Amino acid sequence: MRLNILGCLLAFLPLLLHAQEEEDPNEISEMPTDSRPTVAWYIDNTAQSHADRARELKIDDFRPMSLSGYGNPTETRYAATWIKDGRAGHSWQMAWGLNKKDFDEWVRKWRNEGFRLAIISANGPAGKAEFHGVMTLALDQLKWTYKCEIEDLDKYMAGKDNNGISRVVSFRMYGELDNRRYCVVLHENNGNERWALQHAEPGLLPNESWISEFNYPHVSRQFLRPAKLFMSDDGVITPLMTDMNVGGWSVAVRLNQTAMASEISRQGNQWFMPVDIQGASGFGKTQFNAIFVERTRYQPRLWAEHGEVSGFKNNKEAKKEVDGTMKDFLKENGIRQAQVAIGARGHAMLERSYTWAEMAYGTVKPHDVFLIGGVSKMFLHAAVKWCVDQLLITYDTPVYKLLGYRNAFDKRVEDITIQHLLDHTAGYDSEASGEAAFEFGKIGLKLPHNGTEPATLHDVIKYKLKQRLDSNPGERMVHSHYGSLLLGAVVANLTEMPYMDFLNKHILDGLDVSLFETDSRAHLRDKIVQQGLQIGVDARYPAKGEYVSGVYGGDGAIKEETAAAFSLRSSATSLVKFAGQHSVARIGKRRDGYRRGGIEGGYAYVETHGDFDWAMVFNTREFASKSAVLDLADKIRKLVDRTIAENKYGPFTLTCNPGPEIFRKGYPGLDGVSQDSLDHLPECTEEELDGIMHDRKDLD
Repeated sequence: MRLNILGCLLAFLPLLLHAQEEEDPNEISEMPTDSRPTVAWYIDNTAQSHADRARELKIDDFRPMSLSGYGNPTETRYAATWIKDGRAGHSWQMAWGLNKKDFDEWVRKWRNEGFRLAIISANGPAGKAEFHGVMTLALDQLKWTYKCEIEDLDKYMAGKDNNGISRVVSFRMYGELDNRRYCVVLHENNGNERWALQHAEPGLLPNESWISEFNYPHVSRQFLRPAKLFMSDDGVITPLMTDMNVGGWSVAVRLNQTAMASEISRQGNQWFMPVDIQGASGFGKTQFNAIFVERTRYQPRLWAEHGEVSGFKNNKEAKKEVDGTMKDFLKENGIRQAQVAIGARGHAMLERSYTWAEMAYGTVKPHDVFLIGGVSKMFLHAAVKWCVDQLLITYDTPVYKLLGYRNAFDKRVEDITIQHLLDHTAGYDSEASGEAAFEFGKIGLKLPHNGTEPATLHDVIKYKLKQRLDSNPGERMVHSHYGSLLLGAVVANLTEMPYMDFLNKHILDGLDVSLFETDSRAHLRDKIVQQGLQIGVDARYPAKGEYVSGVYGGDGAIKEETAAAFSLRSSATSLVKFAGQHSVARIGKRRDGYRRGGIEGGYAYVETHGDFDWAMVFNTREFASKSAVLDLADKIRKLVDRTIAENKYGPFTLTCNPGPEIFRKGYPGLDGVSQDSLDHLPECTEEELDGIMHDRKDLD
């Protein structure tokens, strides 16, 4: 469920071009664009004129795209957009001006006829509102539901993911300021379309009228866009965001009637069509929001796969199975970019990359790098182990004393050791006191420069030292990104070099692992689009109040300061090679276990299992279910067990690589097996070779 409370999401949309001055409204009832498909629209129509227009458009094979009823229930006004695109024009039903009982009965009637609710609107006070809607003929078996007169939106939405009905397709806030009510229409999210209903609090959105510039995702790299700009009669705007690509788009916000008509004409000259118009009328003011797009249909996604496979008993079959598994996963979860790699002892056997995306996205190759989130800690643990091995610290070394911090508000912090931070038992609980790794913007506003400069990790540490611990060190385990930041500071302090420089010199051994920069401008040419739904004030310069994607500082983190916890990027192949020498889950040498981690815009999974390691990376952390990645990992694990982990050839099991001689001597069961299928095994010792050949006279 992706319902977010947000103060000013619209500030994130493309730059303001110009404000619109209020003018006297004029009735608009024309179709201003000549584009195909044909789009019709009207705003500020009475119930009778709306009925007349709807009847005419239905006869002419138009179907509704949006319907908004607004104003006083005794004199409701209507705004709507319609489309004629060659699809069946009569496979829909529309109702307006109904009370709650009659509206529910209307929905029930047409539901029994195979229709489902697609659009809902409401206006008026709680208990006396009018309701309006559009139902379309269902051509599939998607689950759906709706509800009006909702008092607690968060409570209603909680758990909707669990019953498979999770995508908001229509919404309306009505009622009064101190007695809000909500209508919501939910559809089953088949294909895991990413959406976010950014429910805003009253009075926080800008009151001025404005128009965005034309946004082209392949140029701006901004793929999150508004699908609807719902608006209550007292002017609170609730954007419904999506990442589904329709090419270029733009928005117009809070325009009066005359200005909106003029803007629709201007946009039409640029072949941008109005696909959603929402109206509001309250406090003596009538205003409209509109969304314009180049295309009314989603751009198609294209499938691509690249990479090599070697070392399996049957490379062709292994490739086919992995590719099929990943293709199903990407389509079921709506993932656009991913990689998977399988290896043994630092040797990559399978390196595959996958793209299921619109053309505006780059095609992924096996060595492209992804934001890996919490899997970044795998490298941190190796760095700490290096420091211990060099006798620079022990696991019992007190952290804050080592870093030179004194006079903590809570003296218990003096007892926090390296081991506490590794075990996440230092006493920090993000649910109780917040996660400092995502509070750089908040902390920056408390500094003397008042948020005009980026806060540093040093600033965050000093801030945390003024707070109480949430529990005694060593008492209980609670995951803490801040604890990992402290460990990164320890490494930098002991080695007298920046953390990333240390990794490159002593830990990475030439692997392509790097920092993901916070500034979005650094990623304009990136092939991987790290996708998220979170939006917030830029953590680097919070005083400006500029809204950015969570990936680029809107989550409150400055990635240059949080590299130790979650800010690295890597390919799946690099993760596999690193896992061939290091523990992925703990600290020390390679051992069985797994690590997974997501951050806004990315997710990674790496596992060691017996002789083999594998990793998966994705360009988002949004999946269809919480268990989706673990279920996928289980499938990969079974594939490894079945195809290579047993090392079984014919009636025999090989635990080492005897070299090419075994093929020349006709070892039984090796028909169709290639030499490279044994490359992942360690070379046999003389004793192991003797064991293989013992009593095998047919091999003499």
